[in-house]
Amino acid sequence: MNAQAAPTDGAGQEPAIGRFSAWCILVCSPLYLGVIVLEGLLRPDYDAATMFISELALGSRGFVQIANFIVFGLSILLFAMGVALSFGTTRAGRIGVTLLVIVGICMVAAGVFVIDPVPASGLTFRPAAIGPRHMSFHSKFHYVVSSVAFLLAPICAFCFAFADRFAEDATWQAFRRWSLALGIAMAAGVILMKLATMPPPTNPLQPWRGLIQRAMVLPFVAWLFAFGVVLLKRASLKT
Repeated sequence: MNAQAAPTDGAGQEPAIGRFSAWCILVCSPLYLGVIVLEGLLRPDYDAATMFISELALGSRGFVQIANFIVFGLSILLFAMGVALSFGTTRAGRIGVTLLVIVGICMVAAGVFVIDPVPASGLTFRPAAIGPRHMSFHSKFHYVVSSVAFLLAPICAFCFAFADRFAEDATWQAFRRWSLALGIAMAAGVILMKLATMPPPTNPLQPWRGLIQRAMVLPFVAWLFAFGVVLLKRASLKT
């Protein structure tokens, strides 16, 4: 009887973990965007059109965005655990889960390692203007982990777009199409972001780099939320 009870307990844990991890991302992904918008509005010296999200981690209220980065990163790691149980059996799914874990770690690191302030203006160092040699280690590391997260996000979406885990599931097939579309949007955002950070004065995109960064983050958060809905439905079917 004990030998038969073990599989039943394990099978019961998978839907519970799936529901928990799905709710984590369903709550924390819109919360992440909400905090960014609210903090930007509450700071009179902050311009969302020209300034990066990371610049919200500076100043007396910087702890709010630091916590926002860390909580969002932890929610991605918890979400990856549930995704691995339900969708990690294919090669593309395993790669996608691994990339999702790396993105989550990078988001946590982005909160721990804050960018440098410029004492004269209170703004951040502009890598294209001053060069990386004058940055502190934690500022350089922040830009590295942020770049890794931005680069891996569309690849992660593409992995699940080609992960044919449930061929008979209409919801999963629809999500695969959304993954492909949102992955393309993320990739386009990465390219535009690279162009926006090129040196002035001949760069017409530089005054809009804050909006471009947000346009790159939005499809990633939308993809996570949609994936959370799919995972929650899959977990509910197993109960």
